[in-house]
Amino acid sequence: MPFDQDKFYFLEADVRRLMPASVAQWLINHARPSDTAKGLSTDGRIFRALPEAQDLPVLLAVRMSLSFPVLLSTIPLYTVDRTLKANLGTTKSPTRVLFSDGGICSNFPMHLFDSPLPSRPTFGVDLGDFHEDHPKERVWLPAIRKNSQGIETYIPPMLDSPGIGSVIGFFGFIVNTMQNWNDQLQLVMPGFRDRIVHISHSKTEGGLNLDMKPGVITALATSGFDAGGVLVNAFAERGKDDAFNAWDNHRRIRIRLLLSTIDQQARKLRTAIERTGTPTWRDVLDQESPPSYPLDREHRNLALKVLAALEAVAGELEKSGIDLVTGAPRPEPEWRGTPRF
Repeated sequence: MPFDQDKFYFLEADVRRLMPASVAQWLINHARPSDTAKGLSTDGRIFRALPEAQDLPVLLAVRMSLSFPVLLSTIPLYTVDRTLKANLGTTKSPTRVLFSDGGICSNFPMHLFDSPLPSRPTFGVDLGDFHEDHPKERVWLPAIRKNSQGIETYIPPMLDSPGIGSVIGFFGFIVNTMQNWNDQLQLVMPGFRDRIVHISHSKTEGGLNLDMKPGVITALATSGFDAGGVLVNAFAERGKDDAFNAWDNHRRIRIRLLLSTIDQQARKLRTAIERTGTPTWRDVLDQESPPSYPLDREHRNLALKVLAALEAVAGELEKSGIDLVTGAPRPEPEWRGTPRF
C-alpha cells in the first residue's frame, strides 16, 4: 500500500461500486484535501485523494489483496503521469492503475516489518507442499541449531520425459522462480528461518480450491492453530533450569548478523574515505553550495562528526587484527539500499 505517498486518487463512482456503502462513504469523508484531485474532476467524474494511512479502512487493503483475474475484479486507483505533455501545466489527465494480489511481487514480505535489532519477534507462516520424505509432517519449525545445521531448500523434482508436458512444466518453474526467488532465499536466511513456521498441505487444500469440504477446511484451520502453538512453545516458554528459548537465540543471531555487516561496511567506508581524490568525501559533505540536498552549517558539522566516528570504528576494527565476521551466521545478509514504500 502507498502509505507514504500522496500520489494516488480514487474515483468516487468506483468505490461506491466496489466497496460497501459505509466504507465508500468513509473514504470520501476522510479523503486528503487535494488541488490535484479537484483538477482531475471533470465531466461529472469526481476524484479524491486517498486518506492518510491511519484513516485507510482495513477492508480496502483486504479487498485489494483478494483481487484475482476471473474471481474478483481488481481495484482501480489513479495517478498523474508527469511525463505526459497534458500534465506539464495544470493537471488534466489521470492514468488508471490496478491493484491486485501482493503475491505478484512477493509472497513473503517479512522484511517490511523488520528492524536491525528487534524488540519483539515477527513471525512468518510458510504454506507449501508436503515433502516427499515427510508426508505426515504438517506443521514444523526449525529447532535452535548451530550455524552448520541450517535448513536446506527443498527442490521439487522436474518432469524430464520428452513432450509438451515437460516444456510446460519448465515454463512453470521459470514463472515460479521469477516470483519467489527472493522469498525462497529468505526462508533459509539466519534471523528469518528460525521464526518461520511451515504448514504443509495437499493439492486439494487451500489455494484456488474454492469448494473444499467442511472437513478439509477444519483441517486447515487446525493446522493454523497448531502452528501458533508451536511458535508459543518455542518463543514464549522456558525449558528446565530457565534454558534459552528460540527468542533468546533469535536475538543472538540478529546482533551477530548486524555486527558482522557493520564490520564489513565500516572497513569499506574507511577505504573509500582514505582514497585521495578531488574533492574528497569530506569536501563533498562540507560544500556550502552543493548541486543538490544542501545542509546548513550546523548539520554539516554533525555529519562530519558522524563520518569521523564511522572512520574511527573502522580504524579500531583494523587495529584489533580480528573481525566480527568470523563465526557469524551464514549465509550473511547483503547490505544494500532499496526504495522504501
